[in-house]
Amino acid sequence: MRGGRREWLTVLVVVVLAFAATTAIIKMLQGDQRVVGQPSPITGDAVVTPGGPELINPDSKLTYRLPAADWRPEPTIGEVGVIALNEGALRTPYQCDGAEYARGQVGSGQATPADPATLASSVANEAAGQFYSITTATGTSAPTVHNGASRPVRSRLPNGKLVSGAVSIAYAAQTASRCLASRGEVVVLVLRLADRDAVLVVNGDLDGGPADPAPATDSELESIVNSATPLS
Repeated sequence: MRGGRREWLTVLVVVVLAFAATTAIIKMLQGDQRVVGQPSPITGDAVVTPGGPELINPDSKLTYRLPAADWRPEPTIGEVGVIALNEGALRTPYQCDGAEYARGQVGSGQATPADPATLASSVANEAAGQFYSITTATGTSAPTVHNGASRPVRSRLPNGKLVSGAVSIAYAAQTASRCLASRGEVVVLVLRLADRDAVLVVNGDLDGGPADPAPATDSELESIVNSATPLS
């Protein structure tokens, strides 16, 4: 039995290595190698373990749920432009060169009603530029920001009425700091409510920074956005 098991394991290892090599070659031929700062699409079918805390923000009139691991609630996140982000969360904070960083952040707020797609794109770009800028004694180094995907969405109110909105993505790349991620992503959801636009900002590092804690994933960010529901 032991000898047979070794032979089976040897065959399995060979098959796995061959599959990995083939996959790498296919990706190279398709031109799918990731380049710092270049947008990579979020997939909507990834699975993330549910069961994290539910956050409720009366200001944005949104409720949304965190993944079960790595995220901790943080009541106040700060501001992106004129939008104050509250009822938020941070992903795996860490220390580097005497300062604290986080692998991601979430928060929501409200905005004056505007075109949802335009507002979502504007907030995503501004947040990406803000979250990945570096301020030193010699000045501020701004990241390179790229627009990603954008799509219309609809959500249902508790009374059954449908409201429209949009989701937009922006990517930031920076090389000025070894402590901060070299590439990060911001996903913004905007929903048009009766008296305001509800805005949810979801951010995560994708590459660079320390090996531990590991960066976030597209599926984590998408799961938070997909969980958002209007309160009224």
